[in-house]
Amino acid sequence: MTAAEGVELRPLAEAVDAAEQVIDDYVRAGAVAWGEDLAPAVEPLRGAIRLGRMSGWVACRGERSESRPKGVPKRKWSGRSVSGAGDQGLGLIVYLERASSGRLSFVHLLSSSSEEGLAARLLGHVVDRLQAAGFRHITSQANLVAHQEAIHLAYVGLGFRAIGRMVMSVALAGEPPARSSVPGYDLSAWDDRLLERVAQLFHDANRDTVDALIYPQFRTFEETEQMVQAVRDGGAGAFAEEASGIVLHGRVLCGAIMLVRPEPGQGFVVVVAIAPAHQGRGVGRALVSRTLASAWEAGIRTVELTVTEENRPAVALYQRLGFSLKRRMAAYVWEAT
Repeated sequence: MTAAEGVELRPLAEAVDAAEQVIDDYVRAGAVAWGEDLAPAVEPLRGAIRLGRMSGWVACRGERSESRPKGVPKRKWSGRSVSGAGDQGLGLIVYLERASSGRLSFVHLLSSSSEEGLAARLLGHVVDRLQAAGFRHITSQANLVAHQEAIHLAYVGLGFRAIGRMVMSVALAGEPPARSSVPGYDLSAWDDRLLERVAQLFHDANRDTVDALIYPQFRTFEETEQMVQAVRDGGAGAFAEEASGIVLHGRVLCGAIMLVRPEPGQGFVVVVAIAPAHQGRGVGRALVSRTLASAWEAGIRTVELTVTEENRPAVALYQRLGFSLKRRMAAYVWEAT
């Protein structure tokens, strides 16, 4: 059976139960593919979907209902259960909209599905809608645990550029990690009074790099500042203030790092940057080593980060600090010409 036979694409709000089925399968597939429990990671997504706070589309197979469900106004009834009850969820895409950019934050096809062309159909539908709405930049960095090749080919067929990314991790066991220092540079914990200057640093360090394609908020100072504030406010997980840090050279802010706790005992480096004029002096090593030591003191025993594969100096730095490759992934980027 092809994807066109018996499969419908529906707005997320009309197929919540089917979407939940796809998320359940994502957790099961992740345990097989990566040996990880992804349930805690997707719980915020589940909650947001139940509250109607997410946009997305679901590929479903189900039967039409003969009667209008209780509580559903006649003018909104189209012969299909709004809750999606009884439908089989085959695929799900969830996306975020900001300014002229769209971000596909969750993409998964049922691991047991053999629907020919479903990846291209579902992705094409969502991308076409975003493009028709005027979005000129669309990104995706969803972790794929099934049908990776089919989804990759669907992205490429839609004109997306694939950018290699690495998930790296380090275990903080036994003795605390050693700290390093650089003469003339002062390293300290996060300071909210410097938030605006940190945002300017992150913007300046990333706006002309490939990472600005993946994270378009680096393109303008205003969006970078909003991102930094959101991370500080817990939008990416509980902010680890003591383990996050800054570097000063005299009165010049030349480095910063932000670490969050997605789960107890786990840390994730959201963003780190050293001003170009101060790179190559060991400042980055000193900053990250301070964060690892402070994270250990705070009870964090595993720290992860993602890095663009072509950024070889950064990859080499993390390797010297004990990080190892956990898995490879790809970010996909489309831009209007």
